[in-house]
Amino acid sequence: MSIKFSHLAPVTLIVATLIVGFYLPDLIKQFKGSEENHDYCQLSQTSCQQGPASITLEDDQLHPLKPSQITVEWPSSSPTLLLELKSNKMEMGSYKLLLKKSGQGSYVGDITLPICIEDTLEWIGSIKNSDEKVYISVRMN
Repeated sequence: MSIKFSHLAPVTLIVATLIVGFYLPDLIKQFKGSEENHDYCQLSQTSCQQGPASITLEDDQLHPLKPSQITVEWPSSSPTLLLELKSNKMEMGSYKLLLKKSGQGSYVGDITLPICIEDTLEWIGSIKNSDEKVYISVRMN
């Protein structure tokens, strides 16, 4: 029994397509990640200044399912700011929170992160209004 090379071409093409489709999202994410090199403001009880924003967290580190108030001083006319976080170690989805204006240039909200099997986890992300974005990180224990 002889195998013709013309029969192997479609099988090889299908296998190659499956392999590329499986690894391509990770490769894209890796290349995107290498292009994004931001200075992150480490959130804590000590105020962190980045660009127009001054950010303070109620606790130095977050704990799963325990709310911690975040206060952002940002001269903006926007009624809300959008906070978005993602874990840098494992896929936990995207955590989003609208920070509401509580006074002239002041925004507040309560961050409550989900339970995780890791002992410690760093979350990175941003806070943005309609025009600008600042980059933040926070540790969870």
